[in-house]
Amino acid sequence: MPFRIHQELFDSGREMSGTVVRVYQYGGLLKLRNSDDEWLAAQDRCEPVGRAPAPIERAESKKPEPLRIPPGTIPYPDCAPTDLQVGDFVVVDGQARRIDNMVGRVGTGRRTLFLDGGLVRPAKAVQNVYRAYP
Repeated sequence: MPFRIHQELFDSGREMSGTVVRVYQYGGLLKLRNSDDEWLAAQDRCEPVGRAPAPIERAESKKPEPLRIPPGTIPYPDCAPTDLQVGDFVVVDGQARRIDNMVGRVGTGRRTLFLDGGLVRPAKAVQNVYRAYP
């Protein structure tokens, strides 16, 4: 179990509780301190006192939101990079993002898309696009 600095622990080897001062990377040791003493303790003999620390929520642990089609748009499946327009919505990482600007040569199909939220992506060969009603 990973322990954190300033976490209150009970050392069953010494029958004392203390605060974590240092977590040693190797050997499974902790340096604990209380008002009377400072000592090394084995991690497997220590237990948290009180409530456990809150788990850290990572981005990859969250479920992705379902794709929301932008209102007032219709799908254009299999759109080539040369057919993209500023104002179209492309799907990036499961979300529809608006194209704010494009850079690239006309006719070559090599375009860089500047999307809302500051994202920059190259245009794919063929992608699904949502475009405003004509």
